[in-house]
Amino acid sequence: MRRPNRSPFPSPSMSPWLMGGVLGLLGLLPGGCSFKIEASDGVPCSAASCDGGVAIDGQVAGDLLSAPVDVSLPGPRGIVSFPLSAMVGTATLALTVTGPSEDQTSLSTTGAPFPVVIFSPERAVPRARYQAYADRLASFGIVCVAQDPRDAGNIAQYRSDTIALVGWLGAPTGQDAGRITGRIDAAAAAMRLGITGHGLGGKIALLAAEGEARIKAVLVLDPVDEPTLPAGPGLSALRLLGPLVLVGETASQQGMSGNPPCAPDGQDYLTLYQKAVSPAMATSLIGAGHDDFLDDCAGAPLLCDACKGGGAPRDRTHALAVKYTTAYFAWLLSGAKGAGDFLMGPPFLQDMTQGLASSFTK
Repeated sequence: MRRPNRSPFPSPSMSPWLMGGVLGLLGLLPGGCSFKIEASDGVPCSAASCDGGVAIDGQVAGDLLSAPVDVSLPGPRGIVSFPLSAMVGTATLALTVTGPSEDQTSLSTTGAPFPVVIFSPERAVPRARYQAYADRLASFGIVCVAQDPRDAGNIAQYRSDTIALVGWLGAPTGQDAGRITGRIDAAAAAMRLGITGHGLGGKIALLAAEGEARIKAVLVLDPVDEPTLPAGPGLSALRLLGPLVLVGETASQQGMSGNPPCAPDGQDYLTLYQKAVSPAMATSLIGAGHDDFLDDCAGAPLLCDACKGGGAPRDRTHALAVKYTTAYFAWLLSGAKGAGDFLMGPPFLQDMTQGLASSFTK
């Protein structure tokens, strides 16, 4: 199949929102951002910009931090992480909630309610292997809710449970509900909710967003759109505040030691990017492998033994993935000043010139 142009430099056909960031860097446009974030009714929010606050259903959330943020490092907030059980219908979902905290025992009420990001893991990988993403998001005032699927082999169930989790977060019930009630921004009409995931979890994130309009922001990590319940055909249904972002790699298009490829050509992030509607962004981490997105391989030996690794240092790839994930959600859900620059401004261009990442948009 024909692949997009992978040059790290802007092309003449680059979409206006990313070109705005590049022109802003060059001093040709003020502000470094030209596209307008849409509210849920599809009307452009003229008050919203990369650095001026995020418009959600006509309401503008101002910058949570007065100074530009540096998402490559932990943010200013203390954090807490604790297990939680969510009763969804007749099923119980095992969750880990990580968010800002003053006492390291409970979610903070200062600045609450907070935006929420759901994290869905790769097949056979426990949610604990992605804790670094949750910690970084929490340090910038975003609550991360990581789940383990009841049965990762049942994609329809994994999808429906994730959509049901969105509803539970909007109106939590059960003995653990008090630990998040009032701390997360879960009102149905103005839900600052994002979703992400790795591999199969990335596919689940896309499927959930296609079926749940309250999901406003989607960034996925090396998603694999296997044939069962494909996510590609439904991407036009997404109603997001900004671009769909797909972060991935190409080393795992080939198998290793007789195993099938972990991110096969035709099912990978590049294929999903081609099927996505504008605005969308595909970011390639140079020299990365599929298992490099994990914090470590201690709890996922099957994945790490089966997937072809990349040539880049694992810690470099992981750090980039955590940085871009935090930048995206801090930008779209929190309006954190300067966060979007790590995806399309001077910090990202520095990554490109150093040969760490490349990107193309539409």
